[in-house]
Amino acid sequence: ERSFMKALRYLIRQWCNDPLLLVLPTCQHPTLQPLVTFILKNLAEPLTIDDIAGRAHLASRTVMRLFQRELGMTFQQYLRTARIIRALDYLARPDTTVTDTMTACGYSSLSAFSRTFKEMVGVNPSEYRAD
Repeated sequence: ERSFMKALRYLIRQWCNDPLLLVLPTCQHPTLQPLVTFILKNLAEPLTIDDIAGRAHLASRTVMRLFQRELGMTFQQYLRTARIIRALDYLARPDTTVTDTMTACGYSSLSAFSRTFKEMVGVNPSEYRAD
């Protein structure tokens, strides 16, 4: 059983390092590209589809359709993926705590951050950091 857990830990580490697992699509669409840039620059902020749509003077539904059509994912999926990718970067820094990472990635709840991180990465932030 111990060797099974060791092998599993190794595989998880490999999966976490696989850039294909967490891919953030890029966009050249003239309306969506500036919104994506804004999102990436403001991941620490509480972003909503209504806020993003308002920046472009578009209806929220229009922006939701643009995300789906141009990026192949919903606004929420995009935001969540971008935040977790940023979290991976922050957690790789020895001077950044899990709480600092959580805040820098736009989460106000450690439990919500940990749950999302584990869903997407396969381990919780502390376990990821320990490896």
